[in-house]
Amino acid sequence: MPTIHALNQNHVDPWSKIVVTSNKATCNKDNSPEKNFIFKYLDNVTVTLADKSTVKADELELVLDSKSNKKSNKKNSLVSGELAEHTHNNKTLSQLKTLSFKNHVVFHSGQRKAIADTVVIDIAQNTCTLNGNVKIWQAKEHDKDVPIVIESNKAVMHLKTFAVELVGTSECPVSTTIDLEGHPSVQKKSKSRVKTKK
Repeated sequence: MPTIHALNQNHVDPWSKIVVTSNKATCNKDNSPEKNFIFKYLDNVTVTLADKSTVKADELELVLDSKSNKKSNKKNSLVSGELAEHTHNNKTLSQLKTLSFKNHVVFHSGQRKAIADTVVIDIAQNTCTLNGNVKIWQAKEHDKDVPIVIESNKAVMHLKTFAVELVGTSECPVSTTIDLEGHPSVQKKSKSRVKTKK
């Protein structure tokens, strides 16, 4: 599987703060032995991370470790009213297990954008898995930026190493388009070749 440099290069820890907003939200405990809190957000879901990256979708399921929440009142704060907001800091990050986005998922981080049918962020595994009609863009904002468009059936982003593994199928192979027009490194190489021929 090919590997490319991932979407977020900022020095700010994106998981030091998470804000979730939506039109509707519910909270329940699941039936597992851990009795995790399951928060479900519906309609106009937006997650904003500390580095200003955003993820938008029709649905989000957020799983929290209930053992870390016994002395907190996060359940009420998460589902009060039609607008739900959730904030984590480094001390309580271990409470967060997974975020599962469904339908019309759009991820924005700086000049980079990704879309998919579903996205699952697994904090323990430090992975972000995009499935179905995956498309990743990197736009040109600086002289050394190379515009790239990638399409695949699946993409796995490693949150710590910032690498991305892409998986395709015979019906939907991995497709990469790299626009090198006007890129400084390409221009320098072409000039040196002309000099060598002379």
